[in-house]
Amino acid sequence: MNDIDRKALADKAKLKLNSFQELFKNLRKLKGKELDNAFMYTHDNVFEKTDCLQCGNCCQVGTPVFSEKDVERAAKRLKMKPGDFTHAWLFTDSDGDKVLKSTPCPFLGEDNYCSIYEDRPEDCRNFPHTRRKPMLPRLNVVLANTAVCPAAMKILEIMQTEYRT
Repeated sequence: MNDIDRKALADKAKLKLNSFQELFKNLRKLKGKELDNAFMYTHDNVFEKTDCLQCGNCCQVGTPVFSEKDVERAAKRLKMKPGDFTHAWLFTDSDGDKVLKSTPCPFLGEDNYCSIYEDRPEDCRNFPHTRRKPMLPRLNVVLANTAVCPAAMKILEIMQTEYRT
């Protein structure tokens, strides 16, 4: 059961768009390592208090990219051949990436547990992409993720208080 109101979160993200873009102007002034460390510190603090099982939005609306290694791991978990896994669950999008054919994710249970969690794609492991290096080229991805992920929203809200003009 999804306890997070996706529409309310998306509406809040729209309302905060301009203020987050202003934040990014300030963040772009930081040196690369300083920016990476700021995000990592804030990410770790927010996720210490975050229970993703109370939300599951990323799995409800997201279409992670599956690398060949991701396909192999997930197929093995499901006792399938990689080609059969790809045929059953994935398609190649316009960018040439292998992504899920449908949303919500077919591996997401009603309890928000992932049936392939230990072998989930790297894209899922890294979501909401607030702890990746380098952060600078990922700022727009993080901004987009605020419409889906309450933790991404919280991270940017905290950073706003620390990096005001």
